[in-house]
Amino acid sequence: MASFAGFIASIDFGTTFCGIAFAPCKEDIGVNLIKCPVDWPFGPKGIETKVPTVILFDSKRNFQSFGYQAKREFSRLKPVDKQVYYYFERFKMELHQKERFSKSDILPTSNNPRELGLPILHVFAEALRYLKTYIFTALKKEQGKSFRETDVKWVITVPAIWKAEARQFMREAAMEAGLLTEKCDPRRLIIALEPEGAAIAIEQNDGPKFSKYMIVDCGGGTVDICMHEKVKGYSQRNTIREIAMPSGGKWGGIYVDYQFASFIENVFSADCINRIKQDSLHAWNDIIDAFQAAKRDFQTEGAILKNGMITNTPKEAEVCIDAPINFVNTIEKIYKKDMQEILKKHQSEIKFEFGMFEISARKMKSFFQPVISSLLRHIDKIMAENRAKCCQLQAIHLVGGFSESQLLQNSIKAEFEPKLEVIVSGSAKIDIVRGAVLFGISPSIISERISSTTYGLGVTVNFDPQKHDTKYKFKNEEGIDKCKNIFWLMVQKNTPITSSNHTFSQNLTPLNKHDTTCNVNVYTAENPNAIYTVDRGVKLVGHITHPWPNPENGYDRKVTVTLNFSGTEILATVKDTESDVYSFATVDFFSQQC
Repeated sequence: MASFAGFIASIDFGTTFCGIAFAPCKEDIGVNLIKCPVDWPFGPKGIETKVPTVILFDSKRNFQSFGYQAKREFSRLKPVDKQVYYYFERFKMELHQKERFSKSDILPTSNNPRELGLPILHVFAEALRYLKTYIFTALKKEQGKSFRETDVKWVITVPAIWKAEARQFMREAAMEAGLLTEKCDPRRLIIALEPEGAAIAIEQNDGPKFSKYMIVDCGGGTVDICMHEKVKGYSQRNTIREIAMPSGGKWGGIYVDYQFASFIENVFSADCINRIKQDSLHAWNDIIDAFQAAKRDFQTEGAILKNGMITNTPKEAEVCIDAPINFVNTIEKIYKKDMQEILKKHQSEIKFEFGMFEISARKMKSFFQPVISSLLRHIDKIMAENRAKCCQLQAIHLVGGFSESQLLQNSIKAEFEPKLEVIVSGSAKIDIVRGAVLFGISPSIISERISSTTYGLGVTVNFDPQKHDTKYKFKNEEGIDKCKNIFWLMVQKNTPITSSNHTFSQNLTPLNKHDTTCNVNVYTAENPNAIYTVDRGVKLVGHITHPWPNPENGYDRKVTVTLNFSGTEILATVKDTESDVYSFATVDFFSQQC
């Protein structure tokens, strides 16, 4: 086995596809020297840089396969086995859709959601374990030697709009997958924000053309929107400064797929489609895959979305979608008619000819309309709320797989050009994962972010009758008047946070002289002027637990708890002021006390 080789690897864990990249950990590495493997098992050879986010477990809950291989193996299972195997797709959205979730939550399968499911952390961990193994295989092929987990620094990308608990979830899934252990320095794994990865790659590719721009990261599930400014850092190196809070929503490519799926259900009836999903899920997946291919290649010939409506151009051809034979046979068997006869009353929108579904261009555009319309309204809202900052914007960069949609591109161009130049990266699908490698090498390239949340600690202080409400007054074991539930503000929403060393420290002493554990609660607040942790809009979100040193010293003990907001996660350290020893602490956003 090799000693530490100084490699860095990134994983772009997407809703519909995952990407990986790796490179030597060198400051001057160019984006074009970052490797993105293209030989996924059972995938298109030598052309596809990403793999479907699909995972399969056998009937005994053992990991079976991932990606193209999982789709292939599931499609070849016997019908009886398809009802007892565990097949998951598009499961990343579970972390965005729920207001609160637990690591032990059961994730329903895609093939039998009413009866089968696995712990959500286990599903994510096994997916990451597969990607880790694949990276090691690719590294060995590239370098001619084997690697261990500790030979590599890891970067996992997440949407910028994800909350702290979802980011922590990905870290814990990575730990369960073996990317690092509890004994490792936690800084060997970095959580990167997807639009920041794209911005870094764009900076490398395009150079200094624009100094202020918007990143619109159109992924499979979510769209992230960030506004950045390039600034000169130390040593005359360009860094990237965030100038407005990141925002976004559920406007990714899968929501166009859902519009298509709803149309198919209306054509053939929901009962019919539910039967197909139950008896032959792979047939349903085949038609969705066929639609996704057509969606990417859909030519709009100048049609755009304006004022929430699709414009139409004359003489546009129908869109042809391969009709999976299993899907067609099942439908015809249910209806006891041939497909052409079934579709007669819908022929203005969909036809069946030569083994293909032909969908009218007008209907095809309607699948995009609610998604693109919502996205455009949100961008307009952002610009209205940040008018002073947006007046200096020069460009909009479209990245992510969904940004390859010509209709999406044309709609955004029609809305914002010529005032802003709309640019679609030629490597939109891999900008994020390659930029994440560069971020892992030099996290300080993002010099400043805007906080999207107000954070504070819950502390107990000496009671001051001029400041504090008597209902929070109590006496400790020595009879000293104390005030509990104080909200101690650390970070305020919509304020800049530098990436150099944006920390807040609080000295703590034991509440009771025999305490053996230091417990610190982390809160968010809608009102930054909140005084108490029980005020309206203040919410308990995290917990820090750390042993109190030297319990025999009673009250004569002190620790300094420091929270660092400089990165993409909140990092905590605890210093014993007597011994001057520092240790890492975990801000647990899944604590049962939250």
